[in-house]
Amino acid sequence: MEEETKLNQETMTTMVGKYECYARQLEKLSFVFNYNSELRTKDEWEKTI
Repeated sequence: MEEETKLNQETMTTMVGKYECYARQLEKLSFVFNYNSELRTKDEWEKTI
């Protein structure tokens, strides 16, 4: 019974670790995307002046 609990805890830790890594990648992607879209709108705005 104890072995099973230990195994479940390890699985949860691994899954949480993977999720945190994935979330960090998503944050980077959204940051880059926002940065690019801000640049694009700035360029378009300057063109209209």
